[in-house]
Amino acid sequence: MRQSVSRALAPWFVAAVVLTLAPASAQPPEDPGLVKAGESLYGRYCTSCHGATAEGDGRLAGSLRPTPSNLTLLARDNGGAFPFQEVVRKIDGTEDVEDRVFSDMPTWGRSFLETEEAATDEQVRETVERLAHYLRSVQTL
Repeated sequence: MRQSVSRALAPWFVAAVVLTLAPASAQPPEDPGLVKAGESLYGRYCTSCHGATAEGDGRLAGSLRPTPSNLTLLARDNGGAFPFQEVVRKIDGTEDVEDRVFSDMPTWGRSFLETEEAATDEQVRETVERLAHYLRSVQTL
């Protein structure tokens, strides 16, 4: 009996250990202050292309190639999990510059260094993460 209970609980124990050891940076906790700051940045830099509701219907959307993504579906399209770090990399754009050759999506990492938003690489990362926090808050499943 004791051995069958141990076998039955083993998969749950393994799952708990894996979840406990998962990197915290992969999915930072929800922070209302970061969401609010990201919402402000989104309004300033993203609405003209992705729209006020992040559905890809901004006033410039029809003239862009590829057309802007519906950013409210990122979690749905990723099996229900918001791909926080991938979103940060896509917004920053400095890692995938080659992918941007045929895209109208700005390289925001570089742009933020050239504006009042950020003066250092660390500040760029923080700015981009604020946007990602906001985008995570508008997900629909």
